[in-house]
Amino acid sequence: MLRRNGLALLASTILVGAALAACGSNVNTTTGAGGGASSSSSAGMGGAGMGGATTGVSTSDGGSVPACSTFDPGPPATTPVSVRLVNKTGAPMYLGETTLGCSSPFGFTLADAAMKPLKPTRDSCEFTCAELQQSTCACADGCGAPVVTMVAPDAYYEVPWTGTVFTSENMPAKCFKDPTCAASSTACLIEESAPSGSLTMKASAYTTALGCTPGPCMPCMPGGLGTCTVIGGQTVGGTTLTGTATWMGESKIDINLQ
Repeated sequence: MLRRNGLALLASTILVGAALAACGSNVNTTTGAGGGASSSSSAGMGGAGMGGATTGVSTSDGGSVPACSTFDPGPPATTPVSVRLVNKTGAPMYLGETTLGCSSPFGFTLADAAMKPLKPTRDSCEFTCAELQQSTCACADGCGAPVVTMVAPDAYYEVPWTGTVFTSENMPAKCFKDPTCAASSTACLIEESAPSGSLTMKASAYTTALGCTPGPCMPCMPGGLGTCTVIGGQTVGGTTLTGTATWMGESKIDINLQ
């Protein structure tokens, strides 16, 4: 009786194995973290959800959107640079905004070798993606008081720059610590080292300080560096003065405005 049952069991096993082979199934056995074995099979049909290829970076929730770590590459290497806006006009020049607003003028614009604009700084209410993974996007209300700076002839105004640039990316909503931030916009910034090679810097200044009440703005007395803040000045205007320089990694560079 035992021999007959054993032969029957062996025959049954052989038949099942033949059936699986005929269907083209692959049986994989893996050992889980707890030491138990598990198996899975695929029909090899190549259809969606049937062994077909997937695209994108796998995330912890099984999706195909980029992983949150993609938007937090870590602190970039910095190259401190002193960018000096030099007054070569022979008369006072003024730095500031041409219209009232919340943006703060950085001093110069930046472009790569192909003249593609680069972003050498960020506004006070702009956040990096790494910051938004750790905190909220709340920003202080209101704008700072406008500032107009006078630069005397042959003097310069110094703009410190870290040698990094910011690029805008759309981060997956699930990466935001505060969901309300993603609800308004998924855009955030990634800070990176400036690209190698020659970069073009451009700066602008103006011949007149505006906004003083009453009457025209009065000249201020420049300090040791040849600059001063125009009391009551809010915007700048008059003739536009421009300057261009090529930066190739120097720690100090002059942009001559004339």
